[in-house]
Amino acid sequence: LAARHSIVQVVFQSFLIGIGLVTIGGGAAGDAMLAVVAYGGFQAFAVVVVHSEQREAAARADLAAANIELRATSALLARSSQTAERLRIARELHDVVGHQLTALSLELEVASHHADGEARRHVLRARATAKALLDDARDAVGELRAPEGRLVEPLRELVDDLPGPAIALQVVEDCALSDAHAVTIVRCVQELVTNTLRHADAERLWITVRAGPDGATVTARDDGRGAAVVRAGNGLTGMRERLGALGGDVTVYSRPGQGFEVTARLPGAPPESP
Repeated sequence: LAARHSIVQVVFQSFLIGIGLVTIGGGAAGDAMLAVVAYGGFQAFAVVVVHSEQREAAARADLAAANIELRATSALLARSSQTAERLRIARELHDVVGHQLTALSLELEVASHHADGEARRHVLRARATAKALLDDARDAVGELRAPEGRLVEPLRELVDDLPGPAIALQVVEDCALSDAHAVTIVRCVQELVTNTLRHADAERLWITVRAGPDGATVTARDDGRGAAVVRAGNGLTGMRERLGALGGDVTVYSRPGQGFEVTARLPGAPPESP
């Protein structure tokens, strides 16, 4: 639609120029028409080329955004699959190995009351071994059921080898995060990278993620063109809504020629119970 509007403007301008040439040239309509056609053809060609380049650039940006979305989703699915596998193993350890070791320990306790001498010593030793194995199994189940919550792997998978600005990522984690907090942070980083790619015209992007008992903070800064007025598009609005659902917020700072700086904050939340 924009290209058609521009071409209509070119035709109208060419028509006005033609009228002017005829008027100035005293009625040499043939020469004027030739000049108008040449001028109009060149202008129309230029319009088509410019709009084609703009459409190609927009298509590349859309493709890059889709790639970032795919990476983020893939990283979150991998994390979810790993968590599900850990919980499955924990259940098997608890339901199968744990119960069998408990039964074995009880059988050995009964046997210890009916054995004498050397046989009783062997039974007691076997019972102690079974109890130690049961304690180890319980510890393993507890570790497997503890939320992983680590962000380094999914965030690295998201930003590594992306076309566009060079991304420097720093992740500092002092504690495990709930699944809801981890997903929100990954999605925020995804949106920050996409916005920088689409709008910032930047060569470098610095992202710092800090997670601790008091909450999590994501800071992103680029060296792009910046803006005098920050207008919240769908991406920034969606980020605010996602953070707000967990009690968080986001602030944006920018000045012309100074790039954008975005800070997203989440309050602390205990890891999800097993």
